[in-house]
Amino acid sequence: MEHPALVEALVVCGAGTNEPHFFDPWTLDQQRCQLQAQQNGDVEGWVESYLTAYLAGPYRPLTSVDSALVKRCREMAGHTVEAHARSSAFLPEHAKNTWARLVEIDVPLLAIVGDLDSPDHRTIVRQLAAGVRGAKMVVREGAAHYPNMEQPDAFNSVLSGFLRNTEQRRSAASSMTNSSGDTVSKRAGRSPR
Repeated sequence: MEHPALVEALVVCGAGTNEPHFFDPWTLDQQRCQLQAQQNGDVEGWVESYLTAYLAGPYRPLTSVDSALVKRCREMAGHTVEAHARSSAFLPEHAKNTWARLVEIDVPLLAIVGDLDSPDHRTIVRQLAAGVRGAKMVVREGAAHYPNMEQPDAFNSVLSGFLRNTEQRRSAASSMTNSSGDTVSKRAGRSPR
């Protein structure tokens, strides 16, 4: 939103804008657990709560998720805590009023969410897709917040198709023929030399 000239397409996975809204009791409870662990300096407790909230989701225990994936995500979460739980950590400035500004997005958008993700995250992704003209939403069955990690082949297939279609549309839109038969560059608004 802040630098639209740099963006040709958007892909989001389990997310909306940087201004999420949470109402679901299970999600709020997980956030309370994470906050409590953070306040207590309990890195292991924070990571476990994070894995439960995002990797497992509200509909299955963490033990039902592939153990290699749990291990990998545990390591990733630990590295995130190490990198960002410091007084010298860089905190980005977030865009403001993002939900009202969805109409500003004029590039193709693919929104992917797992059907086992929290109700709030599924709603956020659905609202994002509904707010962007022409957006495509895909729900991956059997995945929670990280369908890209739980189902990488299926995720990559959807992503590749989206990117291929986006490139084809962009190529077709970048040049067209006017009534005189001249090729006109749509982006530049003039005939190429």
